[in-house]
Amino acid sequence: HLDGEAGGDTFAKVVRSQWGEKLLLAEGAAAALTGPLEELRGRVLIRMKNKDAWPQLGAIIALQNSTFRGCDNPAGYGPCNTSSISEDKLGKKLFRELGEDSIRDSHGEADDDDKLISPAEAAAAIKYNAERVTRVYPRALAVRSQNYSPLKAWEGGCGVAALNWQAAGEPMDVNGALFARHRSCGYVLKPQYQLPPFAPAAPTCTVRVTVVGVVAAAGATPKPPVRKLFFVRARVLSAHAHAFEADSPAFRLGNAPFVDAVLPAAAGVTPMLSFVRFELRQDTLAGSTLVGSCTHWLPGIKQGVRRFAFVDKSAANIDAAEYVLLASVALDVVKA
Repeated sequence: HLDGEAGGDTFAKVVRSQWGEKLLLAEGAAAALTGPLEELRGRVLIRMKNKDAWPQLGAIIALQNSTFRGCDNPAGYGPCNTSSISEDKLGKKLFRELGEDSIRDSHGEADDDDKLISPAEAAAAIKYNAERVTRVYPRALAVRSQNYSPLKAWEGGCGVAALNWQAAGEPMDVNGALFARHRSCGYVLKPQYQLPPFAPAAPTCTVRVTVVGVVAAAGATPKPPVRKLFFVRARVLSAHAHAFEADSPAFRLGNAPFVDAVLPAAAGVTPMLSFVRFELRQDTLAGSTLVGSCTHWLPGIKQGVRRFAFVDKSAANIDAAEYVLLASVALDVVKA
């Protein structure tokens, strides 16, 4: 929050001195944002509201945040404008307004969080977001810093999916897996089907997962067998397909178990924005407890049996980081 025009002027001076020629100024933003994206590499873009409030501040703002007032309202929606939508209004404001088909609910309920995106809705939203930046942020009622899945926002071509970074969990793991492609530098390019000329539909694939076993990690101190039962839950996360989930047979850690479980296939997955998540879970009378997990970008997984390191997620006596999963992930791509 800036303290009046004087604060805005001070902020503008600090920004100019810090980034110098790397800063994309307002006067050249329109030409730069409609040109080749490669020319923006290494440039710094300031995004802020009230661009014209103070002259010094307005001159350094390349992207002005505007209120989303409908997809058919062209006013203020040029290449230098962005808009923000809360995650609970994403379906109502973007996909439903633009889409030709209704969103299918994966559980037969009315909650937007569980709904899938139809191909027609995704294609229309992708074209809308190809000319502007849409930012999605957590709903106002997320008072405990709960996070939403960013998959729907990414699949609709939204440029920014803002999350509560203080809240660990599956959404943050998925976010980390996507940006790990470029060593977590902060951005990745959109898939080719989200860029002009747009493909008729996103390519899909069938995912086949085989859980070979769970063994001790290299360098871990050998431990006696654990009497409690564990199992591996494999999940394929995608905005278009139903959340795929399958469990391996139960086993005991420490016995070098090789379960060789071939799990059911997950079909209709768009690979470029889908993820595989493995969870090591302890079987209990009350259900199961998460011990450790790992999440990976689907196209980044090499074929054949691979080692997946677990990240410890629990306060249990079992350290998940001392074990690795042996599994294979195969993709049968169906071209559009």
